[in-house]
Amino acid sequence: MGKWKKVFLTGALAILVVVEIFYMYRDWKEARDFVAQDFNTFLEVPRSDREIANYTKFMERTYREDTYGGATPEETLKLFTDALKAGDTDLAAKYFVVEKQIERREIFENWERNNKLGSVINLLEDVDKADYISSNNAQISFLNQSGIVGIIVSFVKNPQTNKWKIESL
Repeated sequence: MGKWKKVFLTGALAILVVVEIFYMYRDWKEARDFVAQDFNTFLEVPRSDREIANYTKFMERTYREDTYGGATPEETLKLFTDALKAGDTDLAAKYFVVEKQIERREIFENWERNNKLGSVINLLEDVDKADYISSNNAQISFLNQSGIVGIIVSFVKNPQTNKWKIESL
């Protein structure tokens, strides 16, 4: 193969790589911006197939990279309450499923501002064991002083990392 042919093919390959990187960056940026929107808005507003595909890819990667949580629901709850005790609302929010982390961080910051973290921590510290609904879902119920269920914490297992995440509190 001649010298000019090699130069041409190398240049063409470089251009293709640059174009592919541009499209990958654009898709990543679009997915990132899309996730930054309120998750509930996503459920209500029709989206294009491309936006949904980008969102799905982004969420799969996010769940794959999410290492926060414990090997059991009880361990996740302990990690969560330890973060609240330390006043680390950002870390505490990371024990929730990805879609709820921003909302939860704001709630915990509000609890901290209103001096309610201590009472929440006290409620969540008396854990016996989780009730497993399935191999990927569990819940822990907390009784109030009257012996009635006061709080239920629901957990779901992240299928990408096998870490238990808090789904609702």
